[in-house]
Amino acid sequence: MNESEKRPVGPHTYRDYVPTMPILKWPCDELTKVAEEFDFQNDEYDVEFIAAELMSNLDASEAGVGLAATQLGIRRRVIAVKQYLGRRGRGQGIINTVLVNPLIEEYTKQVAHAEEGCLSLPGVYATVARPAGISVSYVDAVTREVHEFSCKGPLARVIQHEIDHLDGKMFFNRLDQDAANRVLRKYFSPEDAAVDVENKIAAQKEKRRRSKRRRR
Repeated sequence: MNESEKRPVGPHTYRDYVPTMPILKWPCDELTKVAEEFDFQNDEYDVEFIAAELMSNLDASEAGVGLAATQLGIRRRVIAVKQYLGRRGRGQGIINTVLVNPLIEEYTKQVAHAEEGCLSLPGVYATVARPAGISVSYVDAVTREVHEFSCKGPLARVIQHEIDHLDGKMFFNRLDQDAANRVLRKYFSPEDAAVDVENKIAAQKEKRRRSKRRRR
């Protein structure tokens, strides 16, 4: 493939690739390491190898929407994101691609709260506060072109979450100590998580029951 034929990384770029590197799970020490920028000229890794591992692992996951190279034990600033088309086919910035050396150039002042999970911490979730929107620049893994775009909502959250991984942070590091401890207790004791879900369901039922009483 010559330079003029290269197309940006998209949903089908690594469709037939079979991943060889498993996603690391907490408390693996590699997840606390800070990644280095990828050097297109002299890096020991091939950038398309990293991109293929990320995209294929992400596609193989049932609920994953983002993955960082550090989650595969590769200390390079590369992430993959899976963003589905919005209503009426309108997407937000990028669809299923790999961002090499992503850099958040600007954050919005508005803060949004939403639930997050993690492929390296499966089965547990918590509400995390993050800037609602960002402007981000990155290099395409295939064309090596620099792109910059702005986004908000779920895509902005996914990119921030994955860049946290590149800085050796998990989503529970964004929580206060009590909330972080609850996340880790649920992770290490799944039975506690099941009880917590049951309690939430019971509380919701009770809330609906009281609401019906007030309407009578």
